[in-house]
Amino acid sequence: MATSITQWFDKHTPTYLTYLGFPLLYPKGHREVFARSLITKINQTHYHLSFCHLTYKGRVTVCNSLFTSKIWHTLRLTPLPKWSFTPVS
Repeated sequence: MATSITQWFDKHTPTYLTYLGFPLLYPKGHREVFARSLITKINQTHYHLSFCHLTYKGRVTVCNSLFTSKIWHTLRLTPLPKWSFTPVS
């Protein structure tokens, strides 16, 4: 059985290891990197959806289904730093 892990992950690695879609975070720096990437992904998705010609109800439905599901799914198992709970623009 072949695995696809091609590098060593520990507290000195600048990135984090993802297993089954969840990050395995060792030091505080990994949480920072993960929080920044999560916020960036949400902002990018919001930017791309802003070009869709949806009604207000459609935008609310899309945001509730895409954003909140991803955020709650992640927050169940991943502790994030306090600064990451600021409003996303």
